[in-house]
Amino acid sequence: MSSSVRIKLGPVEFECTASEEFLKVELPVLITGMAQLYKENFAGPQMPNNGVAAPGGAGTTTPASNQFELTTNSIAAKLKAKTGSDLVLAAALRLTRMGTVPFTREGIIDQMREAPAYFKQSYISKLSAYIKPLLTAGKLLENAKDTYALGEATKTELEARLAQP
Repeated sequence: MSSSVRIKLGPVEFECTASEEFLKVELPVLITGMAQLYKENFAGPQMPNNGVAAPGGAGTTTPASNQFELTTNSIAAKLKAKTGSDLVLAAALRLTRMGTVPFTREGIIDQMREAPAYFKQSYISKLSAYIKPLLTAGKLLENAKDTYALGEATKTELEARLAQP
């Protein structure tokens, strides 16, 4: 079964028909690439850059002034992380801001450990239980086995929460 998708971001537009399986895997990469293309070519200097890497994570990014100032610990604090899933999202946002898209399960664990005020060793053994509902809700997207990207809507929502005083 095939599905059609049409994405427009300012003057950047993409339309295709492909299998649902192909779209499930490639759509997050496509969205990331389109966002990067838009930022590099059409966003004005007043537009924030959220540190999105080009497809495959190979691009260079120019972060907004506070992008690298926030550690995973600081992101978790600003997001008021209370659960393992909250810390996974904070780690995923940190990796995304660093331009590491997609990121691995090991990358999530490393970033979670960078938040000692929120990290618990038990989170490692329960990581699958924290990731699964995030995948189901579309907050995390799985590009390949144990390789993820933050959903665009979730990234936008988390960035907006970080911007609040």
